[in-house]
Amino acid sequence: MRLYELCRQYQRAIDAKDLSGVLALFTEDALITTPLSGQLPPLEYHRRLFAIARQSISRVLNVYEGTKGNPSLALYLQHTLVLTNGKTIEIRAMNVYDATPGEDRFTSMNILFDGAAVSRRLTPEQLDCIGV
Repeated sequence: MRLYELCRQYQRAIDAKDLSGVLALFTEDALITTPLSGQLPPLEYHRRLFAIARQSISRVLNVYEGTKGNPSLALYLQHTLVLTNGKTIEIRAMNVYDATPGEDRFTSMNILFDGAAVSRRLTPEQLDCIGV
């Protein structure tokens, strides 16, 4: 499953805060959609994420494969974020990755989670940083 390996490569780059490694995994016109930030290009989304999170650790809980259209995969994840203020938050999310036909880069990513629950755990400055 080549797309699963691409997803894991992405998670490793996020955990390492490797912005150039992350961006290399997306097409130039890719967009990332989340409940808190809306739709953003990968560069802007990851700049915001790295600005509020000192560390990110993701654990795969389950994997779901798309069956229609271009390759897609959804990972049900447990995210642990250590924020820049030292506070730790846990987020369960479904990251849905759409990829090129060759499964070598992402064309889009949708991150699904309870935005209200997460926003209650962030400071006003952190919410402002991510555009809420």
